[in-house]
Amino acid sequence: MPDYEAVPELRVAVIASHNGSNLRALHRASLVADARFRIVLVISNNSDSGALRYARDNAIPARHLSGRTHDDPDEAIRAALVEYSADWVVTAGYLKKIGPRTRAEFSGRIINVHPALLPRHGGPGMYGGQVHQAVLDAGDPVSGVSVHLVSDEYDTGQIIAQVEVPVQPGDTVETLGARVLHAEHTLLPDVVRRIATRHTARSTLVLVRHAEPFTPRAGGPGDYERSLTAAGEQQAELLVTDLAALSPTVIFSSPYLRAVRTIQPLARRTGLPIETDHDLREWESGIGPTPDYARYYCESWAEPSLARPGGESLRQLSDRAAAILTTLAHRHRGRTVVVGSHGTFISRALIAFGRGEVDWAFSRAMPMPAVYRLDFEDERVQSTGPGLRP
Repeated sequence: MPDYEAVPELRVAVIASHNGSNLRALHRASLVADARFRIVLVISNNSDSGALRYARDNAIPARHLSGRTHDDPDEAIRAALVEYSADWVVTAGYLKKIGPRTRAEFSGRIINVHPALLPRHGGPGMYGGQVHQAVLDAGDPVSGVSVHLVSDEYDTGQIIAQVEVPVQPGDTVETLGARVLHAEHTLLPDVVRRIATRHTARSTLVLVRHAEPFTPRAGGPGDYERSLTAAGEQQAELLVTDLAALSPTVIFSSPYLRAVRTIQPLARRTGLPIETDHDLREWESGIGPTPDYARYYCESWAEPSLARPGGESLRQLSDRAAAILTTLAHRHRGRTVVVGSHGTFISRALIAFGRGEVDWAFSRAMPMPAVYRLDFEDERVQSTGPGLRP
């Protein structure tokens, strides 16, 4: 198996309009040991912005994207963020509204920093000095900083974090603004670090049971060569959109051809290679091709420690499945891994991770194809998929 022990990092893109002081603070924070995030792209609607100059001076990919460069800047921004595989997006002093395509692509993963305690002093036209003047005009005893999720209206998304900045006697727009900006440079990197810590502590394995294969027969292709029927190939194609929407970064598979063929359309769509691992293979039952296979399977499920000559027991399969899947989850922290797999392998993996309701009837009724999700966080594993209790 390839070595994937590198510590994962949250890939952050920053969108700014002018000087980019928050970009600078965020970049400095990303260089600290164990920051767990790095800035992979800077976008600005202003070709002469300080944000773009800073990015280029620090070897960060930089793009000027606006109505001057593209008829549809929203789509251009969305495409650039996808191209650079951004996990989260930070808007910092960006004076344009994030468009619907970008919001949809990164739903729940775009944050903005605002120089006031929202919901006060937010909305269209409320940025920079205008915000601080509004605070002073209102006689507010405190101002502050808010970091919030971006929604379809300015400054209305869910607030993630806030910090207060007292208004001092004799404050001007400039003096209050300087203290608020200093607080921004502390709060924003702290929020991104917290997001990165949660993101990199969690990994997701998406187990894909293969689509419809040819029926095994005596003298026919073995497990490594038996492929999908024409209907199975179509089923595999229909999986692509939903699987790609999970933004996988790695694709693994059982070495058996029916499993590989099921996720090949996803590999073509994403451009990711398929890595096979022998430990992901289906149960080695020791049962040859027979129309009476169900009786033998039923016997094995009734006695999971039963191992036939040349085969392994279902209990051994559970141990193998848990070991390889846990290894993949740990080696790909903060990532989504798609695994081409098999019905009995998935069933025994679910049992190993605490799904006591899984039995022979469950395994036999599992659809082809079927998609199950395992979310690993700390020492917990949560599973979802067809036939499982909520």
